[in-house]
Amino acid sequence: MEYRLNLTLSGGFFAVPYQVVDKHMALATEKQLKTLLLMLRSPEQPATAETIAAQLKITAQDALDHLGYWAEQGVLSCCAETAAAPVQNVVPAPVPAPVQSETKTVSHIVATGQRVTSNARPRLTAADINRMAQKDSNIPLLLQETQLLLGRELTPSQTNILMELYSEYNLSPQYIFTLINHCVSMGKGNMNYISSVAAGWMEKGISTAEQAEAEISRIKEARSHESQVKSILGIHDRNLTTSQKTHVARWFDEYHMSCDMIRLAFDQTVDSIGKVSFPYMDKIMLNWSQQGLSTPDDVEKANQARRSAKPSEKPSYDTDLINKRFELGNIK
Repeated sequence: MEYRLNLTLSGGFFAVPYQVVDKHMALATEKQLKTLLLMLRSPEQPATAETIAAQLKITAQDALDHLGYWAEQGVLSCCAETAAAPVQNVVPAPVPAPVQSETKTVSHIVATGQRVTSNARPRLTAADINRMAQKDSNIPLLLQETQLLLGRELTPSQTNILMELYSEYNLSPQYIFTLINHCVSMGKGNMNYISSVAAGWMEKGISTAEQAEAEISRIKEARSHESQVKSILGIHDRNLTTSQKTHVARWFDEYHMSCDMIRLAFDQTVDSIGKVSFPYMDKIMLNWSQQGLSTPDDVEKANQARRSAKPSEKPSYDTDLINKRFELGNIK
């Protein structure tokens, strides 16, 4: 099916430069194009960042960034607001690429609790990013795909964070897409949070897309284990503490316990001390692991052997000793 423009529309039309359509439709953002359309609608009226910001409901800084982009491309020209207007009221020319001396060292705490030190660089303008995109075909794809994954257009500050991940952290587009998908799946599609997760992963040596996928699989498995333990213990109104999560990881990854064994350890803990205690359960399962007991049947057979053994024989695991340690405060 073909579509044609309705030339009978009331109100008339205004011109759009061929260069805008031929050169900038793929690279310019939605807000940049809207900014230009407002300018083209009233070409005889100069615009300021404040008037554009008010009409598009964006910040004046973002509007200034959009105007600067079109000025850099030669579509707009800068002019003073009045004959006596000071020079600083003129829309500034695009900032040249920053030199090394302009960087400063900053530190921040990432999600892992570790401190990451990096070089803070001056904010990239839309024109800067456009120049980078003309030299690197990955950048337009990175911008477009990220906006699709997040379901919204990136603001200039968010675009700067994305470009930092790509050009400063040297992360591949596939790595970044994997990271963003992971964060969005958790309901945290915030670029600052995404950057924090990236910093945490890099501190752990996770620098390739394959390593990122492996880390996500590990996280999903850990969460599944935690959910299973919460169900067994009847915990429905809160998340596990960091210490409790450490215990759960040990039960599955180090002791190789099944949910049936965790349930049995829970039952024995409540029978012995009348309440839930992760350290107490951990001690029971450590004893089972050391004795090679991997199923409830194994534990029952060990119990039967202990009950039938002579008093002088040592049981497979000493519940009385566990209770004594608990009472003395060695297990909480």
